[in-house]
Amino acid sequence: MDEKQRVMVKWLENEVKGKKWTDYILSYGYKNISVYGAGDLGKYLIWEFRNSDIHINSVIDRRAEDIVTFEGYPVYTIEAFLEAGMETDAIIVTTVTGYDDVLKTVAEKRIELPVMSLRDMVFEL
Repeated sequence: MDEKQRVMVKWLENEVKGKKWTDYILSYGYKNISVYGAGDLGKYLIWEFRNSDIHINSVIDRRAEDIVTFEGYPVYTIEAFLEAGMETDAIIVTTVTGYDDVLKTVAEKRIELPVMSLRDMVFEL
């Protein structure tokens, strides 16, 4: 089983046990988030937050020029997102790899913004 499959299995297990992403994110005091990753995990996380108290303001992806919108949200590169100064409480990185790259870019821009790994979150939930 690859890492993405492990994340999906744990996600499903959490769902069956009644654990909610919304409760987890709100426990940190976050209401406005940005989702990094316009793939399956990003899509599923966006679906989880529909009709909830969590507002998604954008999607970030390295292929932003090719995607433009994803699940109805504008898509930015991480650099364009940081330069735009978007109002967000945290970035949730949904890619199984790439978390360290996002952290590095945010640190280089000297932006104080929480960056959370979906992979880590699914096992903490």
